[in-house]
Amino acid sequence: MILNDADVAPYVEQYARLEPMAVFDDDARAILSRTASRYSELGTYEDNAAPV
Repeated sequence: MILNDADVAPYVEQYARLEPMAVFDDDARAILSRTASRYSELGTYEDNAAPV
């Protein structure tokens, strides 16, 4: 378990760098929708598997 300030500090610093990049609500849904569409365009494993 991480309890002392020295151990927690790197996590706090990383969070501070990532927080401004966070998106929410409609913006997040749009990103997830685009990502899902791109994955769908890849097809299935069977569609892309090398012949045996």
